[in-house]
Amino acid sequence: MAFLDSTTRRSLLEPSIRRPARRGLIARQVWTVVGMYALSRVYSSALIAILLWIVLANGWSVPSYYSEPWYVLADGAHYRDTVNFFTFSGLWDGEHYNYIFNHGYPVHPPVDGTGAIAPNPWAFLPVYPLVVKGLSLVTGFGFFSLGTVFSMVCGLGAAIALYFLIHDRAGHKTAQFVTALFAFGPLGFLLQTTYAESLFFLLMFSAMLLFQRERYWLMTIPASIAAFTRPGEVALAAAVLIVFCVKWWRAHFALERVEFPWRQRIAMIAAGLITFVTGMAWPVVGSIVTGLPGLYMSTELSWRVDLIGYAPFVPFAAPFEFFGRYTGAFGVVFAAAAVAGFAYWLFRRRLRRLGMPMLATVGSYALYLFAVVTPTQSFLRLCMPLIPMFADPAIALSAKWRRVVFYGFAALQVVFIVLLWYLTNP
Repeated sequence: MAFLDSTTRRSLLEPSIRRPARRGLIARQVWTVVGMYALSRVYSSALIAILLWIVLANGWSVPSYYSEPWYVLADGAHYRDTVNFFTFSGLWDGEHYNYIFNHGYPVHPPVDGTGAIAPNPWAFLPVYPLVVKGLSLVTGFGFFSLGTVFSMVCGLGAAIALYFLIHDRAGHKTAQFVTALFAFGPLGFLLQTTYAESLFFLLMFSAMLLFQRERYWLMTIPASIAAFTRPGEVALAAAVLIVFCVKWWRAHFALERVEFPWRQRIAMIAAGLITFVTGMAWPVVGSIVTGLPGLYMSTELSWRVDLIGYAPFVPFAAPFEFFGRYTGAFGVVFAAAAVAGFAYWLFRRRLRRLGMPMLATVGSYALYLFAVVTPTQSFLRLCMPLIPMFADPAIALSAKWRRVVFYGFAALQVVFIVLLWYLTNP
């Protein structure tokens, strides 16, 4: 119990605390997160506005600033008429979501000169642009302004869900620290761009929280929506399987048997199946609509042709192919060392206090990244769901390390917004 702060210990050890008092405590915790997140949005908005002002004041071109994604432009580049805070927040992947917002998905995807599937909107999942489209029909606002505000609101929901996910296991101070890293971190500005990240984080952290609280049927709701928001939800299915196996072993073979009732077993099996099926459904949808088997995989592989050429997908090979191509044997060793280092961090004894559901989900998601993702600059964005790892007591319970990590992360956002927003895509 030393891992928890005094407020959390009191709430756990005194079940007689009145329900109104408990609701009041939860409300105060929520407002703490709201205030923190609001400050983070002021910080990120200021960085975006300053960067835009510098770009316009110097007459620099705005990267990836077309009326349509580059792969659907027939003749030359067609630039949008105006540059403002909202359209500047809609660069890169935002253009692809804007295309889906306006045109939907192509029934006949484009092909390149070799006849292979070329980059196309099927790489981007539908929930985010369709929700923004629905809100646009109600409010009359366009994609970029409405998408920016919607992402910002989803980011707040994600921060609240993350706070309670960590709070359940590590108490207020650690939860506040991890949530602050999430909001102020190097890629915190993405929480208000027209990317699907904020919505995905809200859904994933909510599903993880329900999973942690053993609400297996309920967790399938945000998990299933997340499966059509951004790739990666399938990690939840693996996490459910891991926790199920651990519970089953403890119920049958552990020295101190732990009850594992059939009602819970059935709920976990159903949750695992639902999250797996929904996590694998979007490729099937794409193939049915276009009549092209393997469309989604071909589309994803088309985005890395310029990096590692035309190569079939081999699980767990992408990091070694990428680093080996550009840095030789040193890169391969680096990739192996990075994987080994993360595994060592994940299996440290002190992290076990975060609980099997959280660690199983984070570990499964990391394994998913290792299996399928080419480690380009976008890899850092894809790593954001690993933020619960910073609840590590070695970091979160040290005032010195909390300050170093937080201020270091916040300062890096200044660098990253230039490198991974203006100069290239995150």
